[in-house]
Amino acid sequence: MTAFCRKSGGVAVALLAFLMGASRAAGGADNPKFWGSYKTQEPLEGLQVARRLSEVPEELAKRYPPSRYDVYAIDLDGDGKPDFIVENKKEWETRFVKSDLSRDSFNKLNVSLSDGFNYMFFVRLERGRMLTLFDFSGDEDYSDFSLREFDPKTWKLEKLMPVIALMDSKSAERSGIYWAYPWDIRGLSTSASNGEILIQATFDHKIAAGQEEKSAPGTPAILFWGTATQGDKTGPFDSLRSKLRFMSLAEIKKLRKLSLRRRGGT
Repeated sequence: MTAFCRKSGGVAVALLAFLMGASRAAGGADNPKFWGSYKTQEPLEGLQVARRLSEVPEELAKRYPPSRYDVYAIDLDGDGKPDFIVENKKEWETRFVKSDLSRDSFNKLNVSLSDGFNYMFFVRLERGRMLTLFDFSGDEDYSDFSLREFDPKTWKLEKLMPVIALMDSKSAERSGIYWAYPWDIRGLSTSASNGEILIQATFDHKIAAGQEEKSAPGTPAILFWGTATQGDKTGPFDSLRSKLRFMSLAEIKKLRKLSLRRRGGT
């Protein structure tokens, strides 16, 4: 097995090649394995998923034995080197580990032990910042869609805010803006400005989040795209199209605070 190295330069390139080969071996060409419920081979646009490794770098395997842990690879901090998501096979423990092992955070989280679905889509929204996570979890009775971000010092994953996920569908059977079932999502509607990624969102809506009976203040509706597999031929949320606009994550955070303050939320 290839040894895990802490050096940069050519070693980083070798490590990247090792991880790419190992990730392909983990699921094979026809059976990939990702962190969470995402299973399709179709590429995502503007979103990323973490792929499971069948071979774990030696130093990491010493710390987290493959008999007890599954390991997934993705570049969380944008330094060009794959970092790791280490998930306990039987306990509520998920760790986010930097490529050189200098960061290692414990989180009481385990998507493989959760009932229902857990679609974990990553996106880099802020220049020089860590990936942001869209956590779309639930089952037949509830949904919990949220935006999460990493503490850059501790690498702890923290819930930033609940979100409403909408999807722009352009199929012959269903065209317009629909509720986004995560298994139908194929991309995120984005734009770029001064090196930052902007996403289409609005706070001006009446959609209830999760199990709420009425809309909650400060919950952004965010537009993805894909092909709707449920609903009538015309999108039920088409009236929101004129209200959606491209925003940075910083602006979304600011508008959420203002909305909560105006409505007396927390």
